[in-house]
Amino acid sequence: MNLDFNNYITTQDFEGLNKLNLNNCFKDPTLLREKIFLEFCKRNDIPAPRCTFAKVYINGEYWGLYSVVEQVNKSFCEIQFGDKSGNLFKGDPQGSLVWKGSSAVNYYNDYELKTNETVNDWSDLVHLIDKINNSTSGDFIDSLADVFDTQNYLYSWATCSTVLSSSEGLAGIQGPGPARTALFRQGSDGAGSGLPGFCAPGRSGDG
Repeated sequence: MNLDFNNYITTQDFEGLNKLNLNNCFKDPTLLREKIFLEFCKRNDIPAPRCTFAKVYINGEYWGLYSVVEQVNKSFCEIQFGDKSGNLFKGDPQGSLVWKGSSAVNYYNDYELKTNETVNDWSDLVHLIDKINNSTSGDFIDSLADVFDTQNYLYSWATCSTVLSSSEGLAGIQGPGPARTALFRQGSDGAGSGLPGFCAPGRSGDG
C-alpha cells in the first residue's frame, strides 16, 4: 500500500516525505525481518530507507499492524546523499544487471528511471552493466570500483541474505530476477558523499 501525500496537492508532504509504503509483511509472521535488516543497514552506514510500524485504520476499520517504509525517491536521495540530481533506477522485478547490448531501449522493460525522466539518459546504467559483464577478470575489480560502491553492495548483500530471503535485492535467485532493487548515481560525474558512482540503497520500497 502506497501513501502519496502530494498526489492531489503537489506541494504537500509529511515530515519532509512525499511518499510512504505500508507493508503487511505477509511472508514474515514475525513482522521483524525487514525492520531488523533496515536498522542494521542504517547503523552500519549502508544507505537504506527508514522503517517503523503503524496500526492502520481505513474509514474507522482496523486493518492490522503494518511496517511503514520510506520511499526511495528524490527525497530519499537528498536526505541520504545530500544530492537528488543524479539518476535513480529501480529494477522491479527483473533488474538483473545482465548485458543486453549498448542500446538503452533493451533495458526499458527491466528497469524504471525514477528521476530526470525528461532527459531520459540511461547511458550511466548501460555503462555500469557493461563493466559488470564485459570487464576482463584481471580488470574487473578496479573497473567496477570506478562506477559502483562495491563495499556498500557487499555489506548490503550479506545482510540481506542473512535477514531476508535470497530472492530480495541484487542477489535474488528466485523468479525472473531480483526484486525491489534501486541504483542511484550521484551527480553527473558520479561523485558525491564519498561514494564512487553507483550505490545500491538497500531495498527500494514499492512504487
